[in-house]
Amino acid sequence: MRIQGEVRRLHWTRWTRWVLWGLWLACLAFIIWFVTEAITLFLQAESW
Repeated sequence: MRIQGEVRRLHWTRWTRWVLWGLWLACLAFIIWFVTEAITLFLQAESW
């Protein structure tokens, strides 16, 4: 019974780690996208 709880906790921590990595990568991708959009908009405004 104790081993099953340990396995469940290990699985939960591994799942949590994957979710946190996914959120971190999503935030990073959003920041990169936002910066590139801002730069392109700024360059378009400069070209006018």
